[in-house]
Amino acid sequence: MIVNQEKKCVEIFNAHWYKVSDGVYYPSVTNVLQTINKGYGFDEWLKSVGHNANLIVKKAQESGSKIHNAIERFWKNEKITPEFFEEEEWIKMCNFANWANELNIEPIATETELFDDDMKIAGTADLVAKIDNQMFLIDYKSGNNIYTTSHMQTSCYVEMWNKTHKEKITRAGLLHVGANVKKKDGLNNKGIKFEETDLIKYTRLFHNTLTIYDEMFRKQPPMLEYPMELERRK
Repeated sequence: MIVNQEKKCVEIFNAHWYKVSDGVYYPSVTNVLQTINKGYGFDEWLKSVGHNANLIVKKAQESGSKIHNAIERFWKNEKITPEFFEEEEWIKMCNFANWANELNIEPIATETELFDDDMKIAGTADLVAKIDNQMFLIDYKSGNNIYTTSHMQTSCYVEMWNKTHKEKITRAGLLHVGANVKKKDGLNNKGIKFEETDLIKYTRLFHNTLTIYDEMFRKQPPMLEYPMELERRK
């Protein structure tokens, strides 16, 4: 089902949910994927930074959101200037702009909300575009690491898009903005690495994860269990 006027993304206690109708919410794809541990390396990193982990993660999320928003403005042909960026963020944006301008990219849709009434999930795809006449779905990643769950997320978005659109996506991947790449090579460029998603493999893994999520964690968002307003009784 294609998104309609009633459906929208909401943030509830730092988690993304999508309101489908009054009293009905779908979890985001990222909520589902939190069922999976990110792996040994991530666990070791958490141990090494200790109590600073939440602050580091929050800062990284804020930086990632800033870059995502700037890329969205770039596709809308808005001029991007550096005054609101840290130096490292601006370098990433410069590398992204070089990558985008050197390839034959035709943006089809950006920041597109996708809903699936069969799986009862939803999510927002960063970019659907034609590159050399092939339909791609691309998810931006600006952090230091790429996880298996990121490919599962991308493959799920492709499945949802292809259910509701005539023009099908045949390729997908993660655009790592800030990667240690020195020169142009295929869909890679300086500071930019495109990691293609194996759609068959990661779609299967996502459905396995969704089965676990449905069995153990599926529920409505916690906001439905609490009052929406508090006031002192006189």
